[in-house]
Amino acid sequence: MDSSTRRSPRWPLAAAWSWTLTPLIALLGCGNPFDAKSCAPGAVAGVDEGCAPRPCGPGEIPLEAGVCQPAGLPPDMSCPPGQLALDGQCHPAGLPPEACGEGAEGHRRCAEILPATMCPEGKMAIPKERACREVASCGDGPWGEIPVETTTQFVDGAYEGDDSDGTATRPWTTIQRAIDEAQDGAIVAVATGSYTEDVVIRDKAVRLWGRCPGRVTIHGTGQRPAAVQVLRKVASRTEIRSLAVTGTGKGLSVGGARDVTIEQVWVHGSSELGVEVRGEPGSTSALLKGSLVEQNHDTGVLVQGSEATLEGTVIRATRPGAEGRGRGIEIESDPDTGTHANVSVRASVIEQNQDYGMFISGSDASIEDSVVRGTQPGADRTAGRGIEVQGWPGTGARASLTVHASVIEQNHEAGVFVSGADATIKASVVRNTEPGSDGMAGRGIEAQGRPETGERASLTVHASVVEQNQEVGVLVSGADATIEASVVRGTRPNSKDEFGRGLGIQYDRDTGPARATVRASVIEQNLEAGVFVAGAEAMIEDSVIRYTRPGSAGASGRGIEVRPESHERGSLIVRSCLLEQNHGEGVFVAGAEATIEASVVRDTQPGPDGMGGRGINAQSVPGTGERADVTVRASLIERNHELGVYVSGSDATLEASVVRDTRPRPDGRGGAGIGVRGEPRADGRSSVTVRDCLVERNHESGVLVSGSSATIEGSVVRGTRPSRDGTGGRGISAQDELGTGERASVTVRDCLIEENHEAGVFAIASDATLEATVVRATRTRDDHKFGDGIVVEEGGTATLLDTTITGNDGAGVANFASTVSFFDATLTCNAVPLHGERIANVPASFHRSGRWLCSRRGAEDCTETDEHCRVTSFGVEPPPRIAEPPSPGEPLPPLPLPSSE
Repeated sequence: MDSSTRRSPRWPLAAAWSWTLTPLIALLGCGNPFDAKSCAPGAVAGVDEGCAPRPCGPGEIPLEAGVCQPAGLPPDMSCPPGQLALDGQCHPAGLPPEACGEGAEGHRRCAEILPATMCPEGKMAIPKERACREVASCGDGPWGEIPVETTTQFVDGAYEGDDSDGTATRPWTTIQRAIDEAQDGAIVAVATGSYTEDVVIRDKAVRLWGRCPGRVTIHGTGQRPAAVQVLRKVASRTEIRSLAVTGTGKGLSVGGARDVTIEQVWVHGSSELGVEVRGEPGSTSALLKGSLVEQNHDTGVLVQGSEATLEGTVIRATRPGAEGRGRGIEIESDPDTGTHANVSVRASVIEQNQDYGMFISGSDASIEDSVVRGTQPGADRTAGRGIEVQGWPGTGARASLTVHASVIEQNHEAGVFVSGADATIKASVVRNTEPGSDGMAGRGIEAQGRPETGERASLTVHASVVEQNQEVGVLVSGADATIEASVVRGTRPNSKDEFGRGLGIQYDRDTGPARATVRASVIEQNLEAGVFVAGAEAMIEDSVIRYTRPGSAGASGRGIEVRPESHERGSLIVRSCLLEQNHGEGVFVAGAEATIEASVVRDTQPGPDGMGGRGINAQSVPGTGERADVTVRASLIERNHELGVYVSGSDATLEASVVRDTRPRPDGRGGAGIGVRGEPRADGRSSVTVRDCLVERNHESGVLVSGSSATIEGSVVRGTRPSRDGTGGRGISAQDELGTGERASVTVRDCLIEENHEAGVFAIASDATLEATVVRATRTRDDHKFGDGIVVEEGGTATLLDTTITGNDGAGVANFASTVSFFDATLTCNAVPLHGERIANVPASFHRSGRWLCSRRGAEDCTETDEHCRVTSFGVEPPPRIAEPPSPGEPLPPLPLPSSE
């Protein structure tokens, strides 16, 4: 209807109302002209059957007497999202400045201080050293800086005399002879030379000390298992210092002796493993310090069922052995007893090995202030992982790993891989993991169940940075994880342009759903999904998820996605979080359960096709029809695109929340605050409750319900703006589903619908019930048409109970071939009270039970009313339906799971 034919002055109070400052009881009085039992919107029943202001306005929740908290982030948060409260201060997620380790610098990035390239053969650098150096200095004289004691036995292979007695003037010519002649605890001092022999220390402890690794080499012959062996308990406290070991067979082996020190030793080029520490439970322990272990075969350092400490040591460039592997460090249980090994690695570098940088099986290991980098795939072109920790395959013995203040970078397949074991990563960086030989994987941290035993993994990541990895930053599958005060960012796709997700939390067929808690963290600049939950449980608190971009193939860019997997429903709790500048959807829930509390979802951007940009999307799973169930409480959903909140074939409750400023798509359409849609199947109707919410300044429709059911209570829907073409701008729209003809059903109770455009409440071929509600100040479109309080058309119905319709630019109620029933209503200061049009011989029906009051015709005071509510007809066309929201999007697939070793 052209408003120029039925325009009246705007109601002078329409623009001055505020829910909390000027409750409606101040405008309408407590109650209504019919002494109804209910109170007006903005008021609740009092103890004396009077009315009192609501304790909090829409979009607010009561905290305590007289205190209301606006929707969004709680004002009493000790720290903003993405920061952790510690010692009374807020610390940004990521690395604390002091926690990068001795060999690193750069706040929250830990750029390690190491030479730009790997050192040449025979030289080394550990964290904190900028230049390559010798393993040890040579000093002056034949024996350099070796201490001289009265019991010292001297060795010089160049001595030509036949009268050797172990003195400096008549030294032994072989190391073994000196050891055999030495007293327990004596020094065996070795001068420059290459000694081709197999050395065994087994009936005493000695201090085997060379001039320097660059000038003293023990070259094993292969006739014994290792070039140097330390055996038996009586050899405990043996020391091996400042020499090189190489040869056929193993380099250096410790078995059955405790407290063996290997310091400033260069173990290189052995045809088998470099250093071995193994023995009966409790019988073997060793310290490997300041040493270089390089270019050995199969394994650089093997610790089996024993204890070892590696400090200031470099293990690098291990070559494939007979089994095709070239691991840096292998730590495993005793194969006969299953007894754990226990290893500490400090201030060390493990680099350019093959298969695994560190491999821990059924044992315990810690790594601190160290770097694990550049691990390459094995001879079979698989693995290349930085660190792997797993349960012992034979017995299922559990393993554990602690990583602190370390850098894990430029490895392949996975930076850290946890299978049926426990891992804690603190104040560390896991970055730039490369794909495997097939171009796939390249994940930062992975934790999964152990298929053979069904053991779940347990992972804790604290104050760490996981960045620039491939496929997924952190993957938790059938495992338990806590990620706290950490940053996961910049994940890249694989060679097929797939994935690139920040966190993956998903179901595993052997160990069931993953369970993960993410707290005070930042998940940013990832692809496809910031957090992806499939058939698993996730709780995300006090965190920031932002800048997720569409994948290279154009897939999504969602902040969070939760979906079912293998008949397991996903479950998500988001509390006190900020989600912003994601793409497609801020939160996407398909066939799963989600609760979003005291959070902000804003500025979600459309996808590459210009569609989407929704704040929260809850839908059933295409194909299976499994419904989503979502609760949004005390949250702020703002400045998203296309739809603030969308529910399709699912169930949702919105409480004490604000949905505002939703923007149209680039094509100028959409922009509704809340969209509710059914799906074409037997249980396809959505069911939504909106309670104590504020829905404002959206586009086309504040609330749009198609072929579904909605209840809106104690809420305000206002200021809806027209589309770019000047049409729409309705407060609440209820319409049938075009594909199925399913009618919508909307109940609006104790609400305020104001300052919208075209129609305050619109029902087409659907049913609307308004109770104790005010619909007012609806504006015309840009073409000066409509502006009606309530519009009903195409066989729709509207039932009005205790409802006030006032100050609208057009009709109070416009009825186009539909049915409107009044059970006590007041229509004041509208251009006309009632407008009715017959369409295709179907009349507009008005039914009254109880009283209705309308402004008296010609009365200057709009509050002067009587019961003579007249129906006026203008012969105009009804407003069109609003285009239904686009079909729901497809859930992303779960990440494929690699096998453990």
